[in-house]
Amino acid sequence: MNDQSGKQRLQDDRHRTVQEYQKKTFEWIAGNGSAKGERDVLAKKLHENYWQLDPFVRARTVYDRTGMIGKNGKINFYPATAPVGGGIPTSGGADDLD
Repeated sequence: MNDQSGKQRLQDDRHRTVQEYQKKTFEWIAGNGSAKGERDVLAKKLHENYWQLDPFVRARTVYDRTGMIGKNGKINFYPATAPVGGGIPTSGGADDLD
């Protein structure tokens, strides 16, 4: 979070990629079929960039602490155990019932 130069570099890269993505989208709409493939590559780059930028722009939630949202945004709706360092237990037993 304290790496402001790293955050700025990621944001600048994202801005350039968004501009290129929009340009390729307009070309694709205008009838340039090859622009769609290039646009798809840029979409993947935007996805990867978001998860690199994520620690700087999104607060950790219960979903992060329980392991439902993993590295690079991988979703696991039913994590087997809580991540290292605590969190909310995800498996209970008969002793959990009142």
